[in-house]
Amino acid sequence: MATNIIESHTRGVFRRWRELARRFSHINWALADQAIVSGTNFATTVMIARFLGIEEFGRFVLAWLAVFFAQNLQIALIIDPMMTIGAKQAPAERPAYSGAVLIQQVLLAVVSSVAAFLFLKASGRFFPDWNLAPIALPVALLVLAAQAADFLRRYFFTFSRPHLSFLVDCVRYGGQLLMLAVLFVFAADNATTGNAVYAMATAALLGALVGAPWVRGLSFVRGTVISVTQRHWRFARWLAPSVLSIWARENLIYTVVGAKLGLADVGILRAAQQLVTMVNVPLHGFANVVPMRAGAAYAKQGYAGLVDFIEFFVLRYMAVIFAVLAIIALAGEPLLVFVYGQEYAGNGYLVSAFSLVMAIVLVRTIVAIMMRAMEATVYEFYASAASIALMAFTIIPLVQYFGMSGAMVAAALYECAGLAAIALGLGKLRTRA
Repeated sequence: MATNIIESHTRGVFRRWRELARRFSHINWALADQAIVSGTNFATTVMIARFLGIEEFGRFVLAWLAVFFAQNLQIALIIDPMMTIGAKQAPAERPAYSGAVLIQQVLLAVVSSVAAFLFLKASGRFFPDWNLAPIALPVALLVLAAQAADFLRRYFFTFSRPHLSFLVDCVRYGGQLLMLAVLFVFAADNATTGNAVYAMATAALLGALVGAPWVRGLSFVRGTVISVTQRHWRFARWLAPSVLSIWARENLIYTVVGAKLGLADVGILRAAQQLVTMVNVPLHGFANVVPMRAGAAYAKQGYAGLVDFIEFFVLRYMAVIFAVLAIIALAGEPLLVFVYGQEYAGNGYLVSAFSLVMAIVLVRTIVAIMMRAMEATVYEFYASAASIALMAFTIIPLVQYFGMSGAMVAAALYECAGLAAIALGLGKLRTRA
């Protein structure tokens, strides 16, 4: 009899574990996928920094601003609207909705890749010492291929096929690591920033080609294309400036540091930031799941349901990320030297400063999730305007007089101004609700 009781208990435990695994499978896929993305991006940064040297790494960081601009534009105009609005579509409406979003994505990818090419070509007139014009073509190709792969990745997450998102990223980022390893280890004579970017573009294209056949059942209905475009625009018209202000923050910081302090300091600053962005594994994995579920909670249960979702899941999840940030901040100097080498020694304080800035970002993210679920993105516009205005007025004198420490103060001021503005907006929405 005791044996039967033990067997019954064991079966019950396994049933509960299976139920938990099924219930949270979307989170497991999202975290596994983000581990690949963030891990590869981190490894790519380390390889370029170590194999190409600190100044060439600084050049890569400045060129990446064009890619980062395109990524943020895609997030604002395509991905964030799709992950919030697309998740609310009835199954019968999804083919026409998906066709409309695909048209938007193709147009954006072409325009942004051309813009990246022109941006880098024009940079030679203003900052000839950076020598970015020769890598304009590989960067433009990376923008085009990366947008295709990123769209498919988020598309599959939106419509509950996370295993396909994982497949796309395995091919893309696994291929990227392999190609860069071959370039730096076995073809060192050809190891340049341009060839590294070509390798990244090729890997992104492979990922997109693997995912594309799984996008099926699309329909292109003129009326739906118009209505979806209008709805996305209402959602994104205030969000786009908000997301682009993040790019403007990076652009201002790295451009001013590059102009005032030099390419080597750009490389050091980016290396410190990259250590802190290790928390992007849980944070971006979280972002692949939470917007859709927050929007659904608000649609079904109103503001009270949204608050319950934030308290039950989001705050607990964020607490873990805060703990990881604290560990990174305390171990900044040894981490920096261990990962990047002795050349970067003496700059551990930058890792701690970036950790503090990221902590403010996490708080701002929680508030933004609620705003987007309510489709009230106008307040993010106000927050972005306040943030970028404050940074624009302070970044040059801060860097000029205080160097790298001044750059970190400017980054913190940016996040604090945005958090204050968006929190005021949430207070108004809560009163109405």
